[in-house]
Amino acid sequence: MTKQGHLEIYDLCLRTCSPLFIGGGSESEYLKKEYYYDETTGSVIFVNQDKFLNFVIENNLVESFEDYMLNHPGMYLKDFLDKHNISLDDLKEIITMKTDARHALVPGKSLANIQGFISDKYYRPYVPGSSIKGALLTVVAYLKIKEGKVRIRDERELKNDYYRKFWSEVKDYLKGVAFSDSEPISQKDMFIVRKDDLMPNGKVNNPNVVRQCVKPNVEIKLKMTIDAKIARVDASYIKRAVKEFSSFYKDTYLDPYARYIHPIVSNNFIALGGGSGYFGKNIVYPLFGKERAVREVAQMLNSIEHFKSHGHLSDVNYNISPRCLKCTRLSANGKYHHMGICEVSIE
Repeated sequence: MTKQGHLEIYDLCLRTCSPLFIGGGSESEYLKKEYYYDETTGSVIFVNQDKFLNFVIENNLVESFEDYMLNHPGMYLKDFLDKHNISLDDLKEIITMKTDARHALVPGKSLANIQGFISDKYYRPYVPGSSIKGALLTVVAYLKIKEGKVRIRDERELKNDYYRKFWSEVKDYLKGVAFSDSEPISQKDMFIVRKDDLMPNGKVNNPNVVRQCVKPNVEIKLKMTIDAKIARVDASYIKRAVKEFSSFYKDTYLDPYARYIHPIVSNNFIALGGGSGYFGKNIVYPLFGKERAVREVAQMLNSIEHFKSHGHLSDVNYNISPRCLKCTRLSANGKYHHMGICEVSIE
């Protein structure tokens, strides 16, 4: 830690314990016709789409490219390039990234759209500081609830606006705590995996969702700055909150799936990113306790139009809601990795 007046600046390091996905939105999604899949190496090659369209125009391939995009659903970018004798070397100036896809794509099978990891304007993946703050907000909220600093005051408010009103109070605890974006993540530390929804009985749903992720056991570095004049928590409190949240997370959320997932060895972790699912982002379980929280969450999910067909009222039979844990599997017969688990160290 270094000090600059009333500012305390810490090195925060994340070590991925499982694949990590933080999406970049629609701008980072690659349609299955927009990337080059090399079956020989099992890798995916992304190109700058604007520059590729310029390449198509400059080489008088507009009509052929339109025909490829609109009329040939089983034809992919490699096929289009091979048809016109265009090599990857011809595209070397517009290639943005090459990523291992052996865990997600199968030679000879249909391809899938790929949800890309958030990246900067130079196509370098990174973890936004806002994502870290969001994850640690849940962690600090858990400890404040456990200490009795944040509690249910009016059940009628909860029924009208559920637990959202609590966040405004909890957010005040991280006022004066700021996080930088991370250092760029090396392309060699990225790969592509499939999303699996694991149920407590071992059954797995396999939506056709493919994501670019950070590999396990990668260190991601950033800065945490605490303004000692206004912050209501210090670094030691955040460390304690992470440790206690980790224990709660394992016991409350992961126990039903323990037979099927790789155990999380770390005792100081957060669940980070959209790919990690519901559990790392809620305060319903800490507020109500597991038995009531399962009922509350099941009813809440069932009331949302998009989820009504998912049968969440049956989650109570599994003693966990939502009943699916967000995972991926990196070997055909191996156990599943729960997405987004990152060990935290603050120095």
